[in-house]
Amino acid sequence: IVNTLRTTGATIVAANLPDVSVIPFATTIPPVVVNPATSLPVLVGGQPVPLLGPTGPLPSGSFVTLAASSLLANGIGIPVELGGRATQVGGTCQNCLPDQVILDPAEIASIRDHVAVNNRSIADICQAAGIPVLDVNRLLNELATEGRLVGGVEVNTDFLVGGFFSYDGVHPTDLGYAITANEWIDLLNGDSGSIPRVDLAPFMGVAAAARAQARGAARPAWATFSQEAYESLLAVFPEVSAR
Repeated sequence: IVNTLRTTGATIVAANLPDVSVIPFATTIPPVVVNPATSLPVLVGGQPVPLLGPTGPLPSGSFVTLAASSLLANGIGIPVELGGRATQVGGTCQNCLPDQVILDPAEIASIRDHVAVNNRSIADICQAAGIPVLDVNRLLNELATEGRLVGGVEVNTDFLVGGFFSYDGVHPTDLGYAITANEWIDLLNGDSGSIPRVDLAPFMGVAAAARAQARGAARPAWATFSQEAYESLLAVFPEVSAR
């Protein structure tokens, strides 16, 4: 592809792949039972209680996606002892979270391994061809771990209130797209370009309002992610296997 593009004489830029395991769709819901009044983990014997998945308690390091929120709201995956509907008898788990709404540690490791391998290839191919690469993976990890100050407001990947991701936890907001556009513009400008950067000011009121609204919320923000929203996501991103 790179060799074919180079024959056109056009300016070529590329981007690497982001680690999608850090987006709010995957990271918002903790894999343990949470008190909806406080948003804090329920402790039994001083320890948090794992949600129940297809094979029983979710292992440490698992991710529960936003697609599970409507199930959790109906007690699915929450042990009956803590007010839910899930029970485990021997190897059988009733009313437990299905596998398709969970990323177990092995799946997370596989995702990150594929991202790393592909990004090394992108870097090597583009370096050999003299093509600059936008490090989207670095940008997303920066927003997830440190956040970024924009006009004195911290923008990060927190669901609903972080400012970068929209209500589905997958697609960026207008602000998120504008921030990404500026990254592309900086790459294209290089040392001497003159493409004007996007003015982020018009988008900042939305991010600040979302934060203010979330501070007054009485329940975890993820509880508002509906089954309809999940079905809309599946329409855009259909399943690629039986899972």
